[in-house]
Amino acid sequence: MKKIFINFWDLTKLLQINIGKLSLTIFILSILTPLNFSAAHKFVFKFERNENSEIIFYSEIQKNITIFEGKNEEYYLSVLYCLDSKQSKTCLNSIFTYKKENFIGFEVLNKLFNFDTSESLNGKIECNFNLLYFLSLTKDISELSEKINSNQLIILLFIFKSLKAIKNKNIFELLQRIFFNLINQRIDEPRSEIFNSEEINKFLTRYKIGFYFKKNLLSAFLKNLMVEHVFYDENLVWVKDTKEIFDPQQLNEHVLYKNLLINDFEIFDSFEMFIHNHFSLNIFQALLNGIGIESLIINNSRSNQIHRSFSSLLKNFVSGFKSLKFSNLTGSTETILRKLNEIPNLNLEFFSMRKSTADSNIFFSLLRKQRLKGLVLDNVTITSDTTEFFDYLTSNRTLEYIFFKDIEITFYWWISIVKKSTMARIILSFDSPFKVNKFIDQFTMSSYKNNILHLDIWFNFFKIPKEFFDFLWYFRCLKTLKIFGYKVDENIESRLYRAIENMNALKNLGIEYSDFSDEIYNYFFEKQGLSILHIKNSFSNQKALNISLFNANLLFTQIILENIDISLNTIFELFKLENLEVLELRLSKLSDNGSSESLNLKSRNIDSLSLNGIVLNSLNFIDIFNKLNCLKTLQLFECRKFPCYLANLGFGCNLTLKTLCYKNGVLHKEDLDRLKLLAVLEKLDFYKCEFIECSFGELGKDCRFLGSLKSLDLSNININIQDLKYLLNFKHLKNLGLFFNYLHLQGVKFNLGRLARIHFSLKNRNIKAKPKNLKRYLYENSIEEISEI
Repeated sequence: MKKIFINFWDLTKLLQINIGKLSLTIFILSILTPLNFSAAHKFVFKFERNENSEIIFYSEIQKNITIFEGKNEEYYLSVLYCLDSKQSKTCLNSIFTYKKENFIGFEVLNKLFNFDTSESLNGKIECNFNLLYFLSLTKDISELSEKINSNQLIILLFIFKSLKAIKNKNIFELLQRIFFNLINQRIDEPRSEIFNSEEINKFLTRYKIGFYFKKNLLSAFLKNLMVEHVFYDENLVWVKDTKEIFDPQQLNEHVLYKNLLINDFEIFDSFEMFIHNHFSLNIFQALLNGIGIESLIINNSRSNQIHRSFSSLLKNFVSGFKSLKFSNLTGSTETILRKLNEIPNLNLEFFSMRKSTADSNIFFSLLRKQRLKGLVLDNVTITSDTTEFFDYLTSNRTLEYIFFKDIEITFYWWISIVKKSTMARIILSFDSPFKVNKFIDQFTMSSYKNNILHLDIWFNFFKIPKEFFDFLWYFRCLKTLKIFGYKVDENIESRLYRAIENMNALKNLGIEYSDFSDEIYNYFFEKQGLSILHIKNSFSNQKALNISLFNANLLFTQIILENIDISLNTIFELFKLENLEVLELRLSKLSDNGSSESLNLKSRNIDSLSLNGIVLNSLNFIDIFNKLNCLKTLQLFECRKFPCYLANLGFGCNLTLKTLCYKNGVLHKEDLDRLKLLAVLEKLDFYKCEFIECSFGELGKDCRFLGSLKSLDLSNININIQDLKYLLNFKHLKNLGLFFNYLHLQGVKFNLGRLARIHFSLKNRNIKAKPKNLKRYLYENSIEEISEI
């Protein structure tokens, strides 16, 4: 019989077809043309599946085959299959046996074991590298050569991607061994030839290697250097201990890059040898770039005096980053800035300082050497003559983005800034009425049309004059306008209307006020081009919002209404917006007056919904939940008197919902049975909920989010010992809030050592475990907070 080779995925489809009495081989022959068996590439490996659930690989008997053939611009691996009763083994040499139990498995090969056919399943792999060596590593890592280079690592990753390596700890172990050999091998050739950073980065990008493998590369390398670390939302955090507490808000949200956060200056002293080793440092920088980490954050979390050695170590460490942020600098700020100033190849795009003091001469000397796109100063005091600051801002030709929060400076630079053609984004926040007044003085002098695209100001509830809104008229190019936290004595509607009407490119509007009329609200909803609208009512004395979307802009994707009385008619209108993705009604109340019509839900694409029980009780909430099948975030509040019946959540949410906050509500067994089907849930908040004739542990061991949940809040909830034991089933839980009520914990071995944060509150003082002993009693070193109620 003639051999027919087909692609694996085509074979999978064919096997799913019901072809009656026709043999599968004949069916294939009738629709396919034989492929040319001659390999266009150097290496061809044949294989067959035998009766022992093994896949035997063969190669033609050759001599003097080298393991590696140098670098390739392109890597190629093709898996082809054929159905044949026999495979000729003439001139073939059995070289490798693959089993499911091998150290590293592959999905592509494992699927061969699932085919139920009377024919022998044979095939071949064509590639342009010697696959045998790398397959042998996946069976026995002791086969790893002592001499390693980046080209071998690239080929291994390429095989992982092509054959779909099964993700488990064994991949990490193999990569760790590779880096151990790479770092410790004795070599005569230049280090740059052993590990080519440029080739690694080119490969990771070109072949779209996923985050899982990039993360394991970085972790395996750091493990060899005994660098303790954790990942947080694809950001890397260096810590002294993996249970160490760090503040995620330290991560730099002002840059597009992912971050490396070093939470303590003393960590540098521990890794001094690593930082002085240029070869290791180059590998580390290449792996960081491969994962997209180009922002470095150094936080003096313990407010320690900065060691002198830190400044010299910093010089070797920071040059590969595009963004740099310092926080809580004390004592040696001047020394650090001087050292940064001396680095010849430092090319920063973003620079941030938080809760620090800086000498203006040194600070702005450093900034002038950089072609910064963004500058963030948060609670920074600039000493000496602040004219340096004015000169820098007015002379800079590259700055596009500034964020100044509570900084001790004057605002004489404002007019020059708004005139600059490069400035696109300005975010300001104030901590005193004096600074607000100084800013307003300059702002109301800036009667120039400008090209600023983003203006975001937080006034911290200080009073501003109504004239401020007149000068917003000059910001005609704005795409984003956010003005919050201000007080004004007079009506500003006409001034605000005139300003916004002049902003033809406006996409995102956030505004706060206490006395808007229905007319201005309807104008906001009718403003063409707007896609995001956030309105906050300063006080709760406003009449109910009653809007009509008859002439509305139907392109809204996000609507947030905060502290606003809303008519039922308005709710109906909002759910008619077909493009709506985010709807949040924060602290909003529902007025009694409204329409009696039934809800016509057109907003089927909502992925984030935040409502309270009063609103839900007035709607056909069962129908709403059934039709929202792509929710990623669901927040429901005050549902104790008005049950929200989570049991009716649409089944499409099983693979989308990641955050569920259900506060001050009631839960029945039916709700738990529905929620247990959520397969990707990462955050669950049941704060102050009541379980009716059921308990949290009744989610059961078949709960689908046992492996995905990272944050769980059971605060102010009565739980029992079985609930406590059930918590041990959550494999990746990092944050936990608990409430103990009349529990005798003796004999309960409650060990959640993998948790990063635990919050405990004690209601009953008769509990034998006092707060000071609770950490030891619960086998926990990472308990962050213990309080008695």
